[in-house]
Amino acid sequence: MRNNKLFSHLMGLAPGQKIPFNSAKLTPDRQSYFFISKGHVIEYIRFGSEGKRIVSLFFGPDEFVVGCHPDFSSIASLDPVNSVPFTYGTLIRTLKNFPESRIHYQEMRKRYAIKVDERIRILETMSVPERYGHLRATQPWVFSLAGKEDIASYLGISVAMLRKLEK
Repeated sequence: MRNNKLFSHLMGLAPGQKIPFNSAKLTPDRQSYFFISKGHVIEYIRFGSEGKRIVSLFFGPDEFVVGCHPDFSSIASLDPVNSVPFTYGTLIRTLKNFPESRIHYQEMRKRYAIKVDERIRILETMSVPERYGHLRATQPWVFSLAGKEDIASYLGISVAMLRKLEK
């Protein structure tokens, strides 16, 4: 289900370039797949010797959470979350035993691909004020649940720049 397109983009890797695990100094964490029925989560990657937190995505109710990298993506809740977890093995067994579930699986993959493509498009084509406005318009809850550092990281700006945009 996952592809490493967003992870590669956030790490500044060229398409198809191997992930330089040793030189990137990434901090591995656990990996999760789950459906959020209530609540909000943030996905991030720890990078560098100081463990800089790079925010990749925010997820809310009625979304499937798929980390952008199986080893280096971390998920944290922003408020109380009700979710339905599942593993890759469970997913494969379900698809094998219930072929009709492929329709749901394809929809889940499609939604994830759209979310990843939208995130990359935002970073590549929008100015900082446009990114800020887009986040305000599409996920306004982020501003009341996430910290300024995380919002700034998601937007690719400093906290000082975020404060200027908020005025």
